[in-house]
Formats: sequence, C-alpha cells, structure tokens
Amino acid sequence: MQAGAEDIQQSATDFLYLVSNHPEFAETDDADELAAWMVAMSKYPWPDAGKPATAWWRQTHSSAWLIAALANAGPEERDELIQAAEQLPPAGGAYESVAYYAIRLERKTGHDDQARRWADRALIHNLLRASRNWILTERRDLARNWHEFLRFSLRRPAPRVIDHDGKEVHGAVIVDRPPEARVLMQRVAELQPEASVVRKGPWKRGMRMRRTVSPSM
Repeated sequence: MQAGAEDIQQSATDFLYLVSNHPEFAETDDADELAAWMVAMSKYPWPDAGKPATAWWRQTHSSAWLIAALANAGPEERDELIQAAEQLPPAGGAYESVAYYAIRLERKTGHDDQARRWADRALIHNLLRASRNWILTERRDLARNWHEFLRFSLRRPAPRVIDHDGKEVHGAVIVDRPPEARVLMQRVAELQPEASVVRKGPWKRGMRMRRTVSPSM
C-alpha cells in the first residue's frame, strides 16, 4: 500500500483497517518498526500487544517504544518498564506521555499507591494543559477521600481542532472524556461519611438561622 502524500492521516487509517480486519496482514507489525508502533498505539491493538511492544523497546531503547510498551503491558512486563520510566527526566519530551501510561499500567496491575505517587510527581511540573487534564482524571479516579476527589476534579479546558475528511472545522473546547456523572456515582457510597461532615458545616448553620426567622419552614 502506497502512502498518499496529500492525506497521511487517511493512509494511516486505511493501513490500520487492513491490519485489523485481514488476517493476511497480521504479521506486518512484526516486520516493520513503524507499522508495529502504529498498531501498538492504535485504538484497537492486538490483545497481546504488550509483549511485542516491550520487545521493540528492548531492541531500540526508544522513548516512543517505551510509551507503546507501557500502554499495552501486563503484569509480566510491569517491573521492567516502570523502572525504565522512572529514569526518564521530567524535562524530556516524552515525559508527559510516559507518566500518563505509567499511571495507567500501575492501576491496571493493581498498584494504586504507586499510581498515585506517579500522578502526584507529574502534577508538580509545568505540563501541557491537555496532559495535566488527563493525569488529573487518573488521579481523581484514585481519590482516597472526599477532599482528594474534589481537589483533583478541577481541570482547565484545552482547545482541540478536529479535521474529518479534509474539511477543517472550528476548534472544540474539551476537558476530558470520562463521564463525570458515572465516576461521581461510583464514589458516593464510600465518600458518604465525609460528605456528611460537609453538610454539618456552614450550610446547616444557615438553615438553622432560616428556621429561626421563619418558623413556618
């Protein structure tokens, strides 16, 4: 398949469709590094993409492959990849992506405390707004109490320009994709005791004052 010079995005989309839907192209990602990386970072990578991605990282020691390996790894690759990720300096160009996928890998493998530490360290730095929003989302989902949930729920909108079929459209302002209502409902049960403390604060005192002024209430 020849890449189209005028529309590289469409060429990449066509390639990923062929690799994902036609078995005869299944070995492509083993033969070509760029093809392998595209498949590993696509929306629907192979179920065992962590192993070949980690193998490519061992061979190249490329930060691009470290990101792909972290994004797809399982428990077997976790220790090696996390150790490599910790060596990456915050000033490095790949740091934000490495930190984000390291957090997700720690969560996926059941290391929530380590995931929190990753997020807390990353958020100290001057991150791109979009990167900060995604890491804040992960940290919010790891909240241990009501205070943390509220603290990490605040994000600043980041602009995004979407281009479909060659037609440019106005930028859309987004915060993040995870549905806030679903996350909130999942947290309500365990956060209820702390929420009751909030209700006993100034709001309750204000209600007592209103009742004093208007007994009919």
